[in-house]
Amino acid sequence: MEARSRRIASLAVWALVLTILVPLAGLMGAAPAKALVTDGFDPGYIISDEKFADSGSMTNAQIHEFLQAKGAKCTSNCLKDYRMATSDRDPVAGRCNGYTGRSSENVANIIKNVAVSCGINPQVLLVMLEKEQGLVTATAPSASRYKIAMGYACPDTAPCDTRYYGFYNQVYMAAYQYKVYATSPSSFRYKAGQNNSIQWHPNASCGSSTVYIRNQATASLYNYTPYRPNAAALANPYGIGNSCSSYGNRNFFVKFTDWFGTTTSSLPEGRINSTVVDPGVVRVTGWALDRDSSESIGLHVYVNGSMYKAAEADISRPDVGRAFPGYGDDHGFDLFLRLPAGQTEVCVYGLNVGGGKNNLIACRTVDPIAGSPVGSLTTAQVEPGGVRLAGWALDPDTLDAASLSVTFQGKSVGTIRASSTSEGVVTSYPTHGTNRGFDTVVPVGVGRGDVCLTAVNVGVGKNVSLGCRTLDVFGDNPIGRVDTMYTGPATVQVSGWTIDRNTTGGVNTELLVDGKVVASKVAAASRPDVARVYPGYGEYHGYTVSGVLPAGSHTVCVRFINRGDGTGQTTMGCRSVTAPTGSPTLEIEKVVRTATGYTYTGYAMDPDSTSPVTIRAVTPNGTVLASTTASASRPDRGAAFPLYGADQGFTLTVPLGAKTADFCVTAVNVGAGSNAASCTRFGPDPTARLDAVTAAPGGVDVRGWALDPDTRNAIDVHVYVDGRHTSTLTANGTRADIGRAYPAYGDAHGYSARIQMSAGSHNVCVYALNVGSGTNVLVRCQKVVVSGGLPFGRVDSLVASTGGATVSGWALDYDTANPIDVHVYVDGKMRVASTASGSRPDVARVYPAWGAQRGYSVPLALSSGTHEVCVYGINAGPGKNDRIGCRTITVR
Repeated sequence: MEARSRRIASLAVWALVLTILVPLAGLMGAAPAKALVTDGFDPGYIISDEKFADSGSMTNAQIHEFLQAKGAKCTSNCLKDYRMATSDRDPVAGRCNGYTGRSSENVANIIKNVAVSCGINPQVLLVMLEKEQGLVTATAPSASRYKIAMGYACPDTAPCDTRYYGFYNQVYMAAYQYKVYATSPSSFRYKAGQNNSIQWHPNASCGSSTVYIRNQATASLYNYTPYRPNAAALANPYGIGNSCSSYGNRNFFVKFTDWFGTTTSSLPEGRINSTVVDPGVVRVTGWALDRDSSESIGLHVYVNGSMYKAAEADISRPDVGRAFPGYGDDHGFDLFLRLPAGQTEVCVYGLNVGGGKNNLIACRTVDPIAGSPVGSLTTAQVEPGGVRLAGWALDPDTLDAASLSVTFQGKSVGTIRASSTSEGVVTSYPTHGTNRGFDTVVPVGVGRGDVCLTAVNVGVGKNVSLGCRTLDVFGDNPIGRVDTMYTGPATVQVSGWTIDRNTTGGVNTELLVDGKVVASKVAAASRPDVARVYPGYGEYHGYTVSGVLPAGSHTVCVRFINRGDGTGQTTMGCRSVTAPTGSPTLEIEKVVRTATGYTYTGYAMDPDSTSPVTIRAVTPNGTVLASTTASASRPDRGAAFPLYGADQGFTLTVPLGAKTADFCVTAVNVGAGSNAASCTRFGPDPTARLDAVTAAPGGVDVRGWALDPDTRNAIDVHVYVDGRHTSTLTANGTRADIGRAYPAYGDAHGYSARIQMSAGSHNVCVYALNVGSGTNVLVRCQKVVVSGGLPFGRVDSLVASTGGATVSGWALDYDTANPIDVHVYVDGKMRVASTASGSRPDVARVYPAWGAQRGYSVPLALSSGTHEVCVYGINAGPGKNDRIGCRTITVR
């Protein structure tokens, strides 16, 4: 609010001017009327923002010269000579940048530093000093006038606040207050860009007027000095008006104009009144004019800092014409901008006319609804009439239905529009509604290829592919497949599927044998796998058709009968088949011998019959020992031979109490062919096996089993090497597998032993010795090579350590299972003896008969320099010591 002291001081200053001017006017007589300085006073635009904030309008030196010139008549306590100590002030973000105090500063320096810190024109500060206390031109100002130099904190209704006394304090705080007005405009009574009710005088009875304040600088002046000069005050710019006149803002305008020229820059001005975001377009409205001309001015629109387009502010705006009398109405703009999606800054600049420069009208941040089309191809499948395409799509730039281009095998086949309901589809564009779906059948040619869908762009962006699907598009003739073809006694059965493009119904399917129809059936069985490939046709397109197959070889085909368009039937799946005949199939899968006989498990099938096969156990002289039928369920056999059924399994028990056996399990033939048999002979000679002959220290290890049907006891086994008997073994080791195979004889029939022999090639033969009736049996002979002679091994590493090194590796001798000694030589001299007995599982894996205790790791004390370290294996048995390896190392 306006300070009382400011008003009184202003009246005193201007009354003094008046006393000088009136006598001169009387002496000169009547003078012609001329323009007053206040004729240009606009209560809504007292000073421009740019002019108000031009902190660089004067240098320190120019301010000093100005004060000297204006204060030339001052005789004492003059502003031009005034100096004082200033204090430090901290910066405040968005307002003033603080102040660095000095022990002694002149007024010019204070004014300039405050102007720069707070971003205010030093000319404004000079005018304020004159407007408030007349300090610039005073001839002998009192100290009290310096205390309240800017009238800051001097309200109309109370004394000035002593906390803000002092010239420097007043100048800084007044400038700071103007920054507060500008950075927090909503916190104060008078606001730019709207109508404001402003009193004529502190006396409320004088009334008020409505003023549209066009800029922040003018609003700040009113917040500092809250009264509008009336006509009487403006008619007498250097004097007194009437009792309702106020002078603060008049005096500011008059003094600024007298001293520094126009208070307004000749820059374009205006406003952005609205920004509206619609699909594909951002609409920006507002007005702009340059007071240097009543003509419409040009505009430049910048988007995110880059020039976007030029425009004109030439649309009729009567409201602007009323606010700027004499400039006309044609200063509005209505811009339609197609902008990419994403947060975007739009700035409008007015192009200067006459003096001045182009000026920013305003900026707005918008989030355009724009960009390339979006969507999804959810279904692409072959259906009657073509290819069904379904999904959704939209173009952010338009509310019209998106246009979609369809191609097949790279060629255009049509265009569809996404205009059907898309309920349930969640998009990022709620403004586009829910009618963005498509679901239609597009006719396409025959063949295999990619069906592709492209959303055609409108406005900002580019065309977008919604994807491709590889499809087999078939023609009007039926298609299908023969999955299986089975034969049985005088029968052939074929299964598969078929579809006719022109219908979702079943297709009639014919079975042909040598070109003649032997059966037909409608393909209407469930085939979910077919529905997954051709979902548009459903799942009921499977067939299984059977017909008579005469004896001999034949050509069997399937024919699909066309429905609707097409050229006729489709014949496919032709195969050459022979009617099955011949001997039975007999498979013994398991044999178990017990104390009471044998049990056989397996399956049998006769190609000439679907009846179960008879299974018999028959001796060489024709005696039938046991009989059954192969009628147990065997689903695996039924799946492999579906026309014969699953009843092909059997279990046959042959009750044979004797210790020996000689018979055949026989599948009895039906029709063409002969019986199938699997024969068993057990005893009276021993039964045995040599499982393995493996290398071992000093020879080989043999392992196997042996038993004699005449006894449950263990029998002897003889081992011969190169034709000479070397070992007699008793086959009494546990062999659970033999016990399971021969349960009447128990588990104790295994044998294993190490057979010592010299190095070289040998022939090892094993004999099972007979007990009771029968003879000894040669089990098997095997050639072996026994390694022997020199020790061998490896030096794995030689690693330096403090004052020496450690050599590590492994060693063994084929002639012994015990660890062998190693000798370590350094530079040709024996240094250390050790035993290779450390655990080396890796060696055991390669030489399992010798075990893992074959490693060595020997620390050596070595002098500085380079040394050769060699390791020797010490021989055990035939042979001699041998060098395992050498390494060189440098000890530092």
